[in-house]
Amino acid sequence: MKTGKKVFELQLTKIAALLTNAAKQNNPAMWLFLNDLRTPMFMLEALARIYMKVYVNKELEKCKEQFKALEDALGAVDYYAAFAKELAENKKVPAAVVDYLKEQTDKKIKELNTILKDENWLNGKQLDKIYDTINDTNWKEDEKEVNGIKEFYIKAIKKVEEFVTETGYKFDNVEEDVHELRRKLRWLSIYPQALQGVFQYKKLNTKPTANLQKYLTDAIIKSPYNIMPATIAVQSPLHISKNSFLALSWTIAELGKLKDEGLRVVVVKEALQNTSLLQEEDAYIQTYKLLGKNQPTLETLLDKAEIIAEAFFKEGNLKKLFAD
Repeated sequence: MKTGKKVFELQLTKIAALLTNAAKQNNPAMWLFLNDLRTPMFMLEALARIYMKVYVNKELEKCKEQFKALEDALGAVDYYAAFAKELAENKKVPAAVVDYLKEQTDKKIKELNTILKDENWLNGKQLDKIYDTINDTNWKEDEKEVNGIKEFYIKAIKKVEEFVTETGYKFDNVEEDVHELRRKLRWLSIYPQALQGVFQYKKLNTKPTANLQKYLTDAIIKSPYNIMPATIAVQSPLHISKNSFLALSWTIAELGKLKDEGLRVVVVKEALQNTSLLQEEDAYIQTYKLLGKNQPTLETLLDKAEIIAEAFFKEGNLKKLFAD
């Protein structure tokens, strides 16, 4: 069996088991959210993004849209549920704000249940269509496929670099700048995980430079997400720089912390505007009062994100992933 088919089937098997169990529940969407359908959906979306380009395959592109719709819906649930749980523990935050976030969580759960039903995820028909697409694809031998994957990955790197260059390292919006940059970087991290053996680390022959050293924290080095999987034996794997990949991982993690800090402000402001009828400026003022002095302002968070991004990209860390 070819590598492309194997990696798809690996994730589809996980999803099939989850969907089978979910179909037996009173609230399938909530059950799937709590049982982490999102992770294998991320992996499937990553695979579809790669292979629809490698094979110029419209059917795989349709699969990607299905995976993305489901993953986005799960992400919307997670957004409100996570902040509802966190803010419920803050005694300064009014019950009305927490109740609003819980209501939004319930709303997103209902929307997810609708997608699951309307798109035939629970009755197996959607999975059957996806399996048909996988089985009908004329998979290439490993060497040709891996060359296509490398070309795709290099293009993905260039797109991220173009995105951040266009900003001039000046970020104005947590969602449109910081979160979007992190999303694009995160795909570069997810692709190797999803491919289950196509990417492997080069042997380290030299000590990391001073620029790289700051990224190599214990948490990053020991993270299970930075272990290259080798579930599938690939004849000619792509070898990348471990230290450069760890630098990518550190940057994703740090931008993620800043993103979460910023979105906390955004979600409380949203809740206040919808429960207290405050205008935007007044809602921001009230938000900072509720969250306390330890909550950084959006401007501070954006400034920190700019510094991290500028250093990472000007050091050329993405280009060095494939450097000899």
